[in-house]
Amino acid sequence: MLADLFPSLKDTKPFKKAQTSSDDNTIPQNPPELLEPLLGPCRAVTILIFLLFLAIFFSILIEKMVDEEPTIKISYDESPTSVPLPNLNFTSNNNFSVTTVNCILNSDCNDTIFFDNSHPNNSWFLPNGKITRKTGQAYTFYIFNNGSTVNDLITLTVYDPRTSSYENPPDYVDSFIKQSTYYLVTETDRIMSYKISFRIKQRQDMDNSFLTKIGVTPNYDHKTFYYIESGIQNVPVTNRPDFGVNSSYASFSNFAVLTVSPQICTVEIEKQQKNRTIVDILGIISAIYSLMLFIYLFLFKKEIAEPFGVIYKLYEFKSNHILRRKADIDANRDSVWKRATRR
Repeated sequence: MLADLFPSLKDTKPFKKAQTSSDDNTIPQNPPELLEPLLGPCRAVTILIFLLFLAIFFSILIEKMVDEEPTIKISYDESPTSVPLPNLNFTSNNNFSVTTVNCILNSDCNDTIFFDNSHPNNSWFLPNGKITRKTGQAYTFYIFNNGSTVNDLITLTVYDPRTSSYENPPDYVDSFIKQSTYYLVTETDRIMSYKISFRIKQRQDMDNSFLTKIGVTPNYDHKTFYYIESGIQNVPVTNRPDFGVNSSYASFSNFAVLTVSPQICTVEIEKQQKNRTIVDILGIISAIYSLMLFIYLFLFKKEIAEPFGVIYKLYEFKSNHILRRKADIDANRDSVWKRATRR
């Protein structure tokens, strides 16, 4: 098509002149020379219109792809057989104590190495991935304090241990942590038993590079975040001695039990992606270009094969019709003249 716009790119062959003979009734096999000066500009204008349309349409598709909000594709990693226990943060306005059932039952409990009680009214349980659990396996905590008022509520935050290693995490990471924040209450005459089930989710965000914006496959290496999705249930239990609380916690009047267990070990992966990619856009442009090329060949390329070259055919049909009509008129005139001369 471009070779028609720039004739210097190929060896152009001029149209053959219409074959003539002494007989005026001979039908020409090619368009007359009158059509030749018009075909060049028509071809050039057609090609320019097609190219302009392709450029504008391509620009519109690129702009829509760049401005498009990414969607989330969800997949699942079923390979893990166990998952790390999340980190826990307990806070309260008044004095309280948190320990594990292992430390209640065993004096040489090693769980104390995971606790950080250096901050007032805060107790951190920080396994940092060193404690894992399978589906259905629970980790149990005992919570003690001396009141059941609003000021005595214990705030529990459950979060993935990898969260602390993120540099400039997106805002939604904090929102996920807030969704896993709960308020626990302890009572004197009965024991509140809380059960938290959690699952781990992985979020993969697209990078902000130029190649990603134009639809190239993103790099997710530095934009992968983990967070906890959890839910809580509570059941009041009236028989406190069944939990085997020893006398070291007799100074606390209120008591609650917390168990934490994975709901499932399968990791849900949320991956950002664009609906349109550069490959999709190139495919659309190629299809439109093929359609335009077909239209161009159908209109102008007579020498390829039938039925291409419609403009040529229409002009030839009109020329042939005029010539045949002229031949019929001349034949009738000759016939009339011959009959007249015989008389």
